Amino acid sequence: MEQAEIYSSQNNEIDLKDIFRVLWIRKSFLIIFVSLMSALAFMFIQKIPNVYRSSTLIMLKSSAKSTDAIQSLLTGSITAADNTETELQLIKSKNILSKVTEDLQLYRHPAFRTTKKADSSSSTDHYVDPDSVTKILLKNLRVSQLPGTDIIAISYESQYPQLSASIANNISESFIDYKEKLTASKHKQGAKFLASKLEEVHASLELAEFRIVEYQKTHDFVDIKSAAALVTKKLSLLHSKRDDLLASIEKLNISLSHILQNESKPDTLLFLPVFANAKNVLSHQNNLKKVRQKFTEIKLRYGPKHPKYVAAKELVNSSLKELGQLVKDHTFNIRKNLDIQKQQVMFFDTQIEQLTKRLNQLGVIEFDYEKLKKEFDANLELYESLVKKQTESELMQDLTDASNSILIESAEVAKAPVKPNRKVLLLLAFLGSVLVGCTIVLLEFLVGSKVIKFRRVAHRFDTRIIGAIPKLNRSSKGVITNLNENKHIKFLEAVRGIRTSILLDKERAKHEIIAITSISPNDGKSTLSFQLSKCFSEVGNTLLIDADLRYPSIAKALKEEKERPGLTNLIVHSHSLKDAVIKSEDKKFDVITSGHIPKNPLAFLQHKRFGGLLTGLKKNYDRILLECPPILSVSDAFVVSKYVDSVYLVVDSQKADEEQLASVLEELKQAEVEVGGIILNKVKERKGYGSYT
Repeated sequence: MEQAEIYSSQNNEIDLKDIFRVLWIRKSFLIIFVSLMSALAFMFIQKIPNVYRSSTLIMLKSSAKSTDAIQSLLTGSITAADNTETELQLIKSKNILSKVTEDLQLYRHPAFRTTKKADSSSSTDHYVDPDSVTKILLKNLRVSQLPGTDIIAISYESQYPQLSASIANNISESFIDYKEKLTASKHKQGAKFLASKLEEVHASLELAEFRIVEYQKTHDFVDIKSAAALVTKKLSLLHSKRDDLLASIEKLNISLSHILQNESKPDTLLFLPVFANAKNVLSHQNNLKKVRQKFTEIKLRYGPKHPKYVAAKELVNSSLKELGQLVKDHTFNIRKNLDIQKQQVMFFDTQIEQLTKRLNQLGVIEFDYEKLKKEFDANLELYESLVKKQTESELMQDLTDASNSILIESAEVAKAPVKPNRKVLLLLAFLGSVLVGCTIVLLEFLVGSKVIKFRRVAHRFDTRIIGAIPKLNRSSKGVITNLNENKHIKFLEAVRGIRTSILLDKERAKHEIIAITSISPNDGKSTLSFQLSKCFSEVGNTLLIDADLRYPSIAKALKEEKERPGLTNLIVHSHSLKDAVIKSEDKKFDVITSGHIPKNPLAFLQHKRFGGLLTGLKKNYDRILLECPPILSVSDAFVVSKYVDSVYLVVDSQKADEEQLASVLEELKQAEVEVGGIILNKVKERKGYGSYT
């Protein structure tokens, strides 16, 4: 791929090929940089001292953790993971590390020497602050739990292999000793706590029991539920008897009412249920019936004065009197029985009221009694639990002399260092230097590339750079019409790349009339217009029109007369198209020069004949290119843009900057000009990168 083709890519972002191309061209710098950095890293790595590691293994007995009655009593049960984490922190505690420092006199070891004692008489005697020793120990100490086990690994790293082994072993021994003392002290404190607590709970239990007994005596019950049930049963029985009495009283009242209603009718009274069911009344009633029957028979035989008649009548009257007396006696008994039953009802009402009151009292008594009983049960449960814990604590006394931590592997003096891994460090240094070198090259490329900056501006205004034209080394000024194919191959290929970019774009390929302008004069738009017309002529009929009516240059480049018929003559209809068009087999495309230079160019370009002329020319040509004046000089290009399909902006990459390009694009956007693309001209080749800026 040629250098100019990089910028004719459809993508406005940096291609990966660009990056690799830049890196490849700067390979010499990268090789020297990586080699130098790797050499420095190698020298530095060789000076890094060797570090030796020694490790010891301690197993935590799970039984000691699970049967720790005091701990479960005081703090509640804890998980094995929580307990192991506690052990890990305990190993790194200041108590353990201070003991190790004193045991091994680490403050005298060279690994811990920092400052000389001010009043030391010996030059070899050094003093190290204990806190500094502890910090160094913590920095080099590694304590971890082996996954899935109750084993703790204690490792220490230092430049001295013998020191690493000694510190690792001493830490494990100090930890086990500390745990033994801690466990023994813990059990003693637990036993003392249990004894005092048992006394308190036992006293509370006895007090609760005494309150229950006294409460039972005060309220006269043994079992509150049985007492309540007995009262309930008595109430039910009394209510039943009272209901029976009320039913009987109701019956007696009814009978008494009937007697009072029929008191003057003896015969009717005898038929009442209360008399009809009485045996003595029935007996007298039958006797009366017989006497009356006999009297009836005598009446038929004798007269009223006959002795038998009188005797029989007297007998009837006597029987009636006896029967009436029986009725009166029976009525009296009914009244007396009614009074007795009413008194019994009143007695039952009194008993029911007393029992109901007692039952209500028992409800309150039961509530208070249950509170006393619950207090007693809670104290009893706590007392039994403490007795159980005391038993467990006594069983644990036999284990206080044995630690729940066992040393299963002592640390040995390491024969080989664990770090530094010089091969890995050297590889990382090499890779790092490569990365840094590539970053430097790419940053230099991105920061220094004007093309990249111009692309960002173009992207911001929804357009793109369709080509980068290299700078031509020439001494003469003006439009260049003839270029050597071999000498100017990069320039010509860049122009062809612009043509290809336009033709491959689905939208821009349909644009038959395009205008070419620039930001400022001498940006090279005339030469580009001429050479681009030549490239388009290779794929279709092409016409180049010099629409710069102020400083035309095409006629001079073609060595034509300055005032020869051209665009202005066609607009005013002073000459025909045949007179104005310049045809040449060498150029392979037609040219219409500016013609007579008017005093007011805008008047010609704004004339409707100008638009009509372009419309007519479209019938004869596949592509029409108009060279227009610079945008910052005059507004001719804005006027021409109304009659063309799109406008292409030529930018002098050496003279223009991002702010100037952004300003021009902003003006074109506000004028609603269709910008087909941006062409960077005079792009200087940087041999170090093989690309343009």
